[in-house]
Amino acid sequence: MNTDSETRLSICLQSDGFSFSLLTMSDGHGSGKRQLLALEENLPLPSGGQAGVTADTLARLDRNYGVSPLGMGGMRLVVPARRFAWVPAHLFDPHRSRQYLDFVGNPGNEQGVFHILNEALGAYMVFEADAEVVTLFKVSFPGIDVHCPHSLLVTSELLRDSAAHPLMLLHISHGRADVEAFYSGRLLLSNSFAAANADEALYFAIDIMKRLHLETPDMELRLCGEVDRAVYARYQRYFPNIGLHVGTPVANTDPTAPAVPTYKYPLLFSF
Repeated sequence: MNTDSETRLSICLQSDGFSFSLLTMSDGHGSGKRQLLALEENLPLPSGGQAGVTADTLARLDRNYGVSPLGMGGMRLVVPARRFAWVPAHLFDPHRSRQYLDFVGNPGNEQGVFHILNEALGAYMVFEADAEVVTLFKVSFPGIDVHCPHSLLVTSELLRDSAAHPLMLLHISHGRADVEAFYSGRLLLSNSFAAANADEALYFAIDIMKRLHLETPDMELRLCGEVDRAVYARYQRYFPNIGLHVGTPVANTDPTAPAVPTYKYPLLFSF
């Protein structure tokens, strides 16, 4: 491996399994060429459930790729979150993290409260996650950052592009949809909802657009996650100004292989 590159690991927990990716950064800061070393998706949960993913991932990294968490340039764990809230950085107090969620539904069982700074937004994402699972990952992967989907889906690119017109990002994955709505360079809404399929997610996207008064001729929708040509075509009937949220390109280690569809994996390719 090139000594000037960094290896970065992303692990995404899902209700029915998990996925992970390994990327190298040519300049060690994430702004140079990104190359995909490994992508294993929709792996079944081990017998221990999400708590068993730590040992399973460590074994796969060692057995299949000869790497360990030691010396990684960065690691991210993405966990599902039922309750979450954005708090402006200048108002954030880590000792009040649980209070920020008091008005976002009832707490779940054995849930811990975590927070992570989104520098582009200048705000902390405060969210609940399974405390035991997160602790196991922090022990097994020292230095790992813990995110929920929204802390990674709000990007400087989307904030910038929404300065000129309303913009909505819709991420469809594993029976859920995450939506981020922007206007005038500001975040208007972060939300998640159960969606059995892309058609159900479409219904919610239309409803959110109308409720937030984003229904303008230049309103833009960007899709990512479980999107194919048929899904894209159906959405285009209702959102003429539509595109894929591709993020930063990722090169394949095999130059003859197809291009990496980054729009399918916005959480795994967030570095």
